[in-house]
Order: sequence, then C-alpha cells, then structure tokens
Amino acid sequence: MMAVWPSLDSKIECGLLVVTGVVQPSAITRPYRVRLTYREFGYPKVYVLSPKLVRRAQEPTKPIPHTYDDSTAGQERPCVYCPYGREWTPVRPLATSIMPWLLSWLVDYEIWLATGEWLGGGVSHRSTKTPDGDRGQQEL
Repeated sequence: MMAVWPSLDSKIECGLLVVTGVVQPSAITRPYRVRLTYREFGYPKVYVLSPKLVRRAQEPTKPIPHTYDDSTAGQERPCVYCPYGREWTPVRPLATSIMPWLLSWLVDYEIWLATGEWLGGGVSHRSTKTPDGDRGQQEL
C-alpha cells in the first residue's frame, strides 16, 4: 500500500490494516479524507470521513446509491465492489483494486449529487443495511 499510495498513512492495529489519508479523485473533484480497513479473511471496508457523504437535497429520504448503512460509522459508506461477484479476492492488492475503485465511486457520487443519476453501474442493492462486522458487504 505504501509504495502505491505514499501520501496515505498505513498501519496495522491488532491485526487490522488501517489506511487513512486524503485523496482527490480528479482535478475537478474535491479532496476527501478516507479510511480503508482490512482484516485477514474478511472483506475490505472503505469509509469517507470528510466531507461527510450527503443525500441529495431534492431527495433527502432517498439513500445514496451503492452504499451501506453503517451504524458504527454513523453514516452510509461506499460499496465499491460486489463481494459475491469475485471482483475482489484476497490475492488482489488493495492498493491497485479497492483504492482505485473508491476513487471511481467518489466521482460517481459527485455526478449523482449534481444530477440525480448514478452513472457508475454496479449491482442493485436489496438493502443498504450492513450485516455483521468485518464480514459486512454481503447483502447483495
């Protein structure tokens, strides 16, 4: 992770990889403070720490597309891949899979926020509720 994303802070805390820092998906998007967590045999999780993800003012009760309602984070968190689709497996480096997918998701989020259209594709969610802790992202 540090070789590909040297500006991010990467550390292991009690067997949990925690990567935090500021990313800017493109020159025309705002910067975001993000966190990625991963525990061996689990699924990577990504969080947008700031600015906080918001729903469209025009549709305040409609959830943000392709997110999980994560009560531990106190807000929706991005769903950047389908865990049942084998898009990501533990042999794929997080730095060259999950992180670029997060940047792409952030661009899609900004377009959706401005237009109301989600252009990022993806699998429709039956629910935005996150089930159990580290093995979240399984409700697709």
